[in-house]
Amino acid sequence: PTDGLIGAGPLVLVDRETAEAFEDNVFGEVSLHPADLDTDPASGLLRVPDFVWCQVHGQAGMLDIGLTEDGRLVMSGQALLVFHSFGGGIDNATISEWLG
Repeated sequence: PTDGLIGAGPLVLVDRETAEAFEDNVFGEVSLHPADLDTDPASGLLRVPDFVWCQVHGQAGMLDIGLTEDGRLVMSGQALLVFHSFGGGIDNATISEWLG
């Protein structure tokens, strides 16, 4: 993976550096959990080291990081800036403006 965030919904994987930035800059209701993602090389799946599960509890539009009713992740401009500042690229993500 080349992005600092993988997945969507109530649980997303974020790289450790980004996770620490989220913890230090409390933006919303998130909890971080260890992720053991070593996969069998024979499966053809990638090995994803140094990522943690970031469980998003907040509602979109209420805090800097939240979820819409259909599970889309929403970040404020400030949270997105911190995300990018700590190595969290999202080049492969579909990004659109949330109109709430």
